[in-house]
Amino acid sequence: EIGQLIEGEILTIKPYGFFVDLKGVSGLLHHSMVTNGSMRSLREVFQVGESIKALITDLDPSRGRIGLNTALLEGPPGELITDKSKVMEEAEARAIKARNSINKEKIDSKEEEKKDINSSS
Repeated sequence: EIGQLIEGEILTIKPYGFFVDLKGVSGLLHHSMVTNGSMRSLREVFQVGESIKALITDLDPSRGRIGLNTALLEGPPGELITDKSKVMEEAEARAIKARNSINKEKIDSKEEEKKDINSSS
């Protein structure tokens, strides 16, 4: 479910991100979704075999794809690089805030669509 906090293990590191084992299915944590800070290398954030928590931000069951995000769990940009253990320890509480902002964005975009429809008719 989008907005759900999951826990998984880093399977592999690719140039474009991390593949994460989610108990039998794998999710992709794209490099653009890892942190809002600047990182030199993906390996400075996570290692193969490491257990992580991330939010599901994209689901495409027909293609078997699950998109993950850890940047939404950060307080200040780059916090995942400077204090990863704090981000992971507080992931549950931070996920609630992130879910609220994801849901607010959905509501705002639906309201914008309604305005567009109403203004064009």
